[in-house]
Amino acid sequence: MQIESGGKNRTVFKTDHLEEYVIEQMRKSILSVNKDIDEGDIYVGFEFEFYLNEGRNISDMIKNISVFANKIVFCPNECNTGDKDFEAWTIERDASLIHPFKDGFEIVSPKLKLSESIFNLISIIKLISVYGHTDENCSLHFHISSENSKLKELDPVKLMLFINNTENLSSWKERKMMSLDLSKIFKSCYPKEFKENFSKLPRYYNISPRNDFNTENHLEVRAIGGESYELKQKEILLDYIEFVKNYYAACNPDEDNELYKVLLKNFYEENKESFKSKINFDDILNETKKTIENFDKLDRNNIKMHLFETILEKADKNDRLIVPSDLEKDLTKWIDKKKREDEISRDENINLFMNM
Repeated sequence: MQIESGGKNRTVFKTDHLEEYVIEQMRKSILSVNKDIDEGDIYVGFEFEFYLNEGRNISDMIKNISVFANKIVFCPNECNTGDKDFEAWTIERDASLIHPFKDGFEIVSPKLKLSESIFNLISIIKLISVYGHTDENCSLHFHISSENSKLKELDPVKLMLFINNTENLSSWKERKMMSLDLSKIFKSCYPKEFKENFSKLPRYYNISPRNDFNTENHLEVRAIGGESYELKQKEILLDYIEFVKNYYAACNPDEDNELYKVLLKNFYEENKESFKSKINFDDILNETKKTIENFDKLDRNNIKMHLFETILEKADKNDRLIVPSDLEKDLTKWIDKKKREDEISRDENINLFMNM
């Protein structure tokens, strides 16, 4: 695909025959995994983060997107998630891309059919390469979900086994607390425990469940990104296509089950010595007591702060399964229990004093 200047405010896309053929083959390779189901069963959505180049105007990008977009919403500031129109393309300032001399933006696609996703993915990446640039803080997220009864509950163990087997997403670097490598966690814990806790995993992993949307098997993939990701178009396309195939297999209980059994057996044999149970609240409490002097003499607010810091440190280390939402609940229960114990102790001391 070549990009040529088409006047002051417009960039014109021209596709030569060779690349047009490649794009069509990529589109067909995605649809081949969906051969027994209607095209509309798997939907995707993209989020592109980037900085606008100096001397470029965001309105020019919007005009180019309008060539293929049915509806566009521009937010001069960051849009509230609850106000977003998921049938429109949204262009907004990105509050996470803070820079004193550059404007950070995010382009969010509408909900797209699988069959049209390749064209939209390529088009926006190409536009970013013309009008903008990216650094280590920028990323490309994509959401994927299924809406067919044949694609039943996602099997996260099957998904991770197939991802590891194909080295899917492995070329992208971790970005601390933005895109931690979920494969590291998967290889460190028992498959059954991973499956039981997958739906509660937080969003800072490179693959995370999105239970806040009313769609089946909704995942957000945050692995792709980093400096100049817009120039790595081939790697992005190949990883995207491979992930769609792995996702389809993980959602379909009848797909590639023999391979699943073999991969699961091999995985267990290779990693069983390193399996650890997930981090529990006692682990957090004991670790904090080791590092904080006079821990038991601190007031409850300071104790809570130090325990929460340990939870974040453990999560950032990314070497063992941790479910922060469960730990936060346990932390609240523990603080409430300590409060009651302190009140009982105080009342006993008052009574003792009064009876002297």
